[in-house]
Amino acid sequence: MRTAPGPTVHPLLKVLPHKVVDAVLGRGFLRDPLGYLRDAVHQYGHIVAVSPGRVFLVNHPDYVQHVLQQNNQNYIKGPRMTNMLKPFFGQGLLTAEGPRWLRQRRLAQPAFARRLSPELHHFMVSTTSSWVERWQTTATEFREFREDLTELTLDILLKGVLGTDWGENPQALLKAVTELEQALSLVVSYVDPFHAPLWVPTPNNLRVKRALREADHWMYRLIAARRQNARPGNDLLSLFIAARDPDTGESMDDRQLRDELLTLLRTGHSTIRECVLWSWYLLASHPEVERRFYDEVDTVLGGRPPTFEDLSRLTYTLQVIQESMRLYPPAWVFVRAAIEDDEIGGCHVPAGAMVVMCPFVTHRHADFWKEPETFDPDRFSPERSDEHEKFAYYPFGGGPRLCIGNNFAFMEAQTILAMTAQRFRLELDKGHQVRIALYISLMAHNLHLRMIARR
Repeated sequence: MRTAPGPTVHPLLKVLPHKVVDAVLGRGFLRDPLGYLRDAVHQYGHIVAVSPGRVFLVNHPDYVQHVLQQNNQNYIKGPRMTNMLKPFFGQGLLTAEGPRWLRQRRLAQPAFARRLSPELHHFMVSTTSSWVERWQTTATEFREFREDLTELTLDILLKGVLGTDWGENPQALLKAVTELEQALSLVVSYVDPFHAPLWVPTPNNLRVKRALREADHWMYRLIAARRQNARPGNDLLSLFIAARDPDTGESMDDRQLRDELLTLLRTGHSTIRECVLWSWYLLASHPEVERRFYDEVDTVLGGRPPTFEDLSRLTYTLQVIQESMRLYPPAWVFVRAAIEDDEIGGCHVPAGAMVVMCPFVTHRHADFWKEPETFDPDRFSPERSDEHEKFAYYPFGGGPRLCIGNNFAFMEAQTILAMTAQRFRLELDKGHQVRIALYISLMAHNLHLRMIARR
């Protein structure tokens, strides 16, 4: 096996502690993460030793598939990443490993699949409709829509998926979810060895702890109330409570339910929100695509609200979403740690090394995509489905840990885009330069839009 190519390391650095070396080598990453990763791939190839023997960037679809699917049992999220996330998510699906993760996945997967129903879609439609009516009078000026979409997607998650509401203090819960999202964006900077752990009483950590207490108060009250129901409901939390491991008969205790609820609160709205925002940005920037999109919505729906059955007919709308997630994947990086020595692309990857995969880089690489920087939803049409390899596109990860909510995200994004298009044309404020903001999600920063009535 050969050694993976990468930046050379000064001999003096080799005698310093690993954290210091990683900090020095990571300076370029911290300044411009996406630029750093793209440049590394273009300079060194599809496997790069970013930090020799410790951090590897893999970009080729075959290598990504090897880590996420073919040899996934050798790759875990790793103690460094999970230790940063566990104070938030405990042993939820996002952080659990091994048999515990498998047990939770087996309990959660059927329950989540049962929620993808016409009834849930009907709730998505009614909730989105109320926001469309609100935008009719409030969206006539250029502004950002992130807060609106945060509330809309959380509304759908809470009421349509969990069968509950915002509780006794809606603004406090909304603030808690928002602050936790901001805090997580700081925590997951995995090349930064100087981030203060949560137990250190920094101003940010104190805010985070208050937000966690508020979220915990809401979640435990919800769990207790749901357990007292004589007749279980069909909402996701009730299904989680009723779920039993087919081999052991075990169910989730309150702490496990809390961990899964917080994981859902974090991941169940932000991906959809950013997908919708980036889709709006791309549509407003590409008039020809926008016209085809409006034509499909008008033809399929004819002015009426979309039904569950209409989703399969809104094919171009789905392609717009898929292409948006190719160019701007909300989950922009995945990190795994090797348990044992491995070989990737003919290169040695030692046990304990971190393997980094960046969909943003793979999705835009000319080796795997024709005209990769062009916004072209047709590349996801059935006629062109064989143009790219499976793991050249992985906005939701892949393998056994493929995001459990991927179909839910597509369904909700389709519904919001279609219903918005029925009433409004989007106009981009060209006086604001839209930039990528790398938090825990890849966010559209400084995106100012206004909605102009179509009818």
